[in-house]
Amino acid sequence: KNYRGGVDYPVSLFWKELMELYPDAKVLLSVRDPVKWYESVKSSIMRLMGDTKRWPVTWFLQLTGKKRVFDTISLLTDVPPKHSKNRLGMFEAIREGQQTAVQFFNDHTDEVKS
Repeated sequence: KNYRGGVDYPVSLFWKELMELYPDAKVLLSVRDPVKWYESVKSSIMRLMGDTKRWPVTWFLQLTGKKRVFDTISLLTDVPPKHSKNRLGMFEAIREGQQTAVQFFNDHTDEVKS
C-alpha cells in the first residue's frame, strides 16, 4: 500500500527524531561486527562523500543539480547524535580511528536497543 521507509545511512543517524515524528513506525536494527562496519564505512560511504567535494565530481553534481543534496548529507553526517558519548558525528568517529568508530557503533546500537 502506501508504505515509506528509510534504510541505512543517513536515515539511521536520525532514527530517534523520526520516531518522535512517526511514533507508530517500526525500527529494524541490523547488527554486524563493529570492526567490519568501520572498515566498510571508511572504504565506501566516507570515501564516496569525500569524492563529492573534489573536481570533477563537484562540477558534475553542480551540473545535475545534486550538489546541495550531497553537501547537506555531508553536513548531517558530522552532527553528533544524542547517544554519542564522545560528541562526535559518524565521519568524525571514523576519522578518529577504529577504536573510536567501534565505540560510536556500539553506542548507537545500545541506544536503539534501549
